[in-house]
Amino acid sequence: MPDPSDIVLRSVSIYFKALSEPMRLKILYLLEDGECNVGGLVKKLGCSQANVSKHLNILLQQDIVQRRNQGNIAFYRISDTLSFSLVNEALRLISKDVNQQVQLFRLTASLINLK
Repeated sequence: MPDPSDIVLRSVSIYFKALSEPMRLKILYLLEDGECNVGGLVKKLGCSQANVSKHLNILLQQDIVQRRNQGNIAFYRISDTLSFSLVNEALRLISKDVNQQVQLFRLTASLINLK
């Protein structure tokens, strides 16, 4: 039997894997405004229904989104605001790093131009 910490680490890895796909992140950002059906997401994302459904199912398995059925139509919404907060924090950190790199590049370019 695996060590319990291995089980927990595996679960965390699977959770972050669900958040590691750009299409799933786009879906989360679209759902930030409220629930949406698959057809609406397809229209906004410009990709196939099968592709959107596949990504929604992965997010659903990790309880990041919830599904509500209304007749034949499934509506999705963010169920785990912590996941969305983690994504926003990562975006903030990466943006900060990118901005620092841009500033360094500009400083280097200006120093080269001074020579």
